[in-house]
Amino acid sequence: MPQRGPAGQAFLAVDRNVTLSEFFVPLMAALGRPVAPPPQEPIRSRCRTGKIHTILGYRPQQTFEHTLTQLLALAGRQGGSRPGGRES
Repeated sequence: MPQRGPAGQAFLAVDRNVTLSEFFVPLMAALGRPVAPPPQEPIRSRCRTGKIHTILGYRPQQTFEHTLTQLLALAGRQGGSRPGGRES
């Protein structure tokens, strides 16, 4: 019988906390999309990245940097196209 995980808990499969400027801004730039500055100082939050390892024994197979590089390459191949093949 398969092992069941902890019920009623959420887990983040990440190797570290990153800011939106480290993730979202480069990805939007690769897609050719503008990023508007927020109307106020952004809220800076942190999540517990160790919970998934402590409880489930999970360790990411790739680093954030490796995954971002792959996403940026994919975004660059997508260019300005949107899902469904429509151009922006």
